[in-house]
Amino acid sequence: MPISEKNDFPFIYIYHGKPIDIYSFQGEKYFIFFFKENITQQTVDKIEKIAPGIISGSTSWTGNMYMSFSITEEDEITGYYLKKRKSGYDVEFDDELFTGLYTDFANDIESWVLSVNKIAPVDFFIGHYRIAGSKWDKYSDTKLPGVIDKLSAYTEGANDRVKRIINEAVMQLKQGKNHKLTAESKKQLTELIKSTE
Repeated sequence: MPISEKNDFPFIYIYHGKPIDIYSFQGEKYFIFFFKENITQQTVDKIEKIAPGIISGSTSWTGNMYMSFSITEEDEITGYYLKKRKSGYDVEFDDELFTGLYTDFANDIESWVLSVNKIAPVDFFIGHYRIAGSKWDKYSDTKLPGVIDKLSAYTEGANDRVKRIINEAVMQLKQGKNHKLTAESKKQLTELIKSTE
């Protein structure tokens, strides 16, 4: 799906950009969807079936929220994408190679998220940290106050599963790089973390 130059983006995609920043986590990867409507077990099964193999792991979902969590080491990711390129470990490892491999990783995540949006319309998605943000990323950053307001609204009467997903979503937003969060937004995020622990 080509993205137009007019900020005509299909949904809010926090951390859209390439390559993925593999040094910003200790093997942990969270991918969190908030859909426009509640999803069913059948929808969850479809989302899991089309997920890139390198991020398949545990999932948690309820209502319109879905979170995928996996622990994958840098070497596993590198090996996975070398294999996809039909290349062995005898290649020369340099910045260009790593940038290419982790751009492949970012492309797989983007393709997955766009495919998921065809299964169930996405309201907003929180991906993994990236080195360089895109126009879609910059557009999504302008929508952060609204995203934070929605997360706050979801906490009212929330059960433990909802709190767990919201807590991780908020942690991803608070710890992310290159956000232009206002003081008010940072305060909201801190309060949300406390209320969902």
